[in-house]
Amino acid sequence: MKLLLYSFVALMLIVNAAFAQLQFSLPNLANPNLPNSFIFPNSLYQDLQSHYVVKTTGNFDLKGKVKAVKETIEFTSGTQEQTRIAEYAFLEDNKLLFYVEDSLSIFMNSGAISEQCIYDSSDNRLIQIVSMDGHLNRKTIQQFDKDGFLVRLDFQQFQRNDWTVKEYERGIFDYQLVYDWNKRRDTVHAIYTYKRPSETYQRFKNQTYTFSKEQELRHQEQIDKLKNLEQSEMHVADDHHLIGYLTYKLPIYDSNGNILKYYIYDNTIKGSYNIHQLFEYEYNEKQALTKVTFSTSGPHPDFEPYQSYTITYLKYDEHGNWIEKKVTVMQHDNGMNTTESTYIYKRVIAYF
Repeated sequence: MKLLLYSFVALMLIVNAAFAQLQFSLPNLANPNLPNSFIFPNSLYQDLQSHYVVKTTGNFDLKGKVKAVKETIEFTSGTQEQTRIAEYAFLEDNKLLFYVEDSLSIFMNSGAISEQCIYDSSDNRLIQIVSMDGHLNRKTIQQFDKDGFLVRLDFQQFQRNDWTVKEYERGIFDYQLVYDWNKRRDTVHAIYTYKRPSETYQRFKNQTYTFSKEQELRHQEQIDKLKNLEQSEMHVADDHHLIGYLTYKLPIYDSNGNILKYYIYDNTIKGSYNIHQLFEYEYNEKQALTKVTFSTSGPHPDFEPYQSYTITYLKYDEHGNWIEKKVTVMQHDNGMNTTESTYIYKRVIAYF
């Protein structure tokens, strides 16, 4: 079997540091209406299949038969001006071929996220994904069988190579997870094997998951119901759903099918106050994302802006893809003080 090694690296350049102090989902500057956005994640059953996890040009909001992209990001960090360079490419069927970002030379604590994909060259079938997270200092390897189902995951936690880590602690978090599927592919046994046994550190337990077509249909029906929910129905939804020990998510759409607002209400009972979240989106006449505003509510009842991103598209190519844009980030301090930073993105795009 011939294999092709492709790689993907995604850099959470702006939001990681700014949102690290708050423990909730990070906003993404990509259009929230794109495939597999954080607003409508896959079901567990879908996450265990390569068809749903492989990335394409659509994940990058690219149009046409894109072959390769070279992207530069210029910004100021402290008093120094910096430039990051990313190069990525795609197969003719729009699947991601590779993405390389220059900060990976110092991977640990870099904030970069990378993925390497291995395909079967005969049919471009995804066989393996190697993921590295420089912010959390971890590595995972996922392996898929001939039918595209996940059959094995290897997890490694990077640790400092100095006196701060004792020898008996090295590899203490590393494990191998085997997915043992039945013939009908509706039941899987998740079996964990840790590199080092421990009675001190928390361990994942073996589990069995059973799936059905009815479960997947309900998952899709819930998404479709939210997509059809109108702004005027929000208060009705509040009365009926915002009760008890749950987190409720509510997207609001415009007439073009774009997400305008996305609420996350946290109504769980806890010792501290609840933080509700609001993401607001604006678009231009081309339906391209132009602004993201992130606000929180709690302990005060009103939503207050925490951070906002304004996107100005400066140049497009003949295929309708942007080749230069400016992102202005406004950091708000309890609605009083505001700090501003600017990022300039430039792309050179080649087509098949």
